[in-house]
Amino acid sequence: MHAHSVCVVARFMRLFTKVKYTNFCGQPGVRVDADRSIYYKEGHERETLIFRFSNLMLWNGPRRHFKRIQRVWVDETINAPRWKDFITQLGTEWTGFTLYSTVMLAVDVSFLAVPGIIDAYGSSQTPSNIAVYMSALCSVGSLVAAVLLVDHSQDYQTAEGGASYMFLMTNAIPGIENLALTHSLPFALLVWAYVLMPRVSIPEL
Repeated sequence: MHAHSVCVVARFMRLFTKVKYTNFCGQPGVRVDADRSIYYKEGHERETLIFRFSNLMLWNGPRRHFKRIQRVWVDETINAPRWKDFITQLGTEWTGFTLYSTVMLAVDVSFLAVPGIIDAYGSSQTPSNIAVYMSALCSVGSLVAAVLLVDHSQDYQTAEGGASYMFLMTNAIPGIENLALTHSLPFALLVWAYVLMPRVSIPEL
């Protein structure tokens, strides 16, 4: 057999053997699904009270990201194709939020010029004024968070970089919950910016 062919076959066999070893092939506790742990039962992690409260305030975004992270970070290992899809999907999602946040911020600023919304000579702030400011603040927060997350994710496109990043983030207190909260910020802040807009649309007379 040609030496080059032997080298190619040997490299593939090395990859196959490594995967079989990592997933305990032939053992009673073999991993049959790439997103299922062989050490813990599904749902073994209980949500903290802070995470539950934050999940309500952030429109269920943290819980959605928590489940996505659990599927890609299994037993402190990363599947390269799954990680690539995961980080690409996150980048696309956050990039979209930057566009929506920019549009929302422009709408908030335009309300500042509407007569009856902002009273420059008023002695106190009206609910409409506060709603405009809060909506604009949420839009800016969503935009900044999305830009920072997109820029930060560029360093972890590979499986090796992703594994280092996930190990660093998930070993901090409170682990995956902290990462899920961070990933959900652009979405949650943008939703809050939209929620505050109906209150602004009715000027006080």
